This record gives sequence, C-alpha cells and structure tokens, in this order.
Amino acid sequence: MNALILPTVGNGYKPPVKSFVLRKRGAKTGVRLISWDSLTAYIYAHEEKGLLGTAGDNKNLKKSII
Repeated sequence: MNALILPTVGNGYKPPVKSFVLRKRGAKTGVRLISWDSLTAYIYAHEEKGLLGTAGDNKNLKKSII
C-alpha cells in the first residue's frame, strides 16, 4: 500500500493513489487518509476482466461495498 500512496523512486515520486495526512498543529505524527475515489479508480484500471466479469457487474459490486 505504501508504494501506491507515498512518493518513491518506483513511482517516479508521483503516487498513483491520493492520500492526505491529518495532524494537529505542531504534531510530528498524524493519521493518513486514503482517497476512496482515487483508490477504486486505480483498482478498476488494473483489474483483470476475466476475474470479475463485465464492467457493468463491477459497478454493482462497487455499490455493494459502500
């Protein structure tokens, strides 16, 4: 997951999935939140068509997950 959300040499310092860190002012640590829309777009862009069926089926699957 870190390779998808953090800038690294492997992804050309441009992570394919958006994430954000929420932290209080002055704090060294916080909570990292991953953009649901960005993550699902990445997953669907890399899916194998034979495993999950047709694109229409995947839309129904996405609704059932939410």
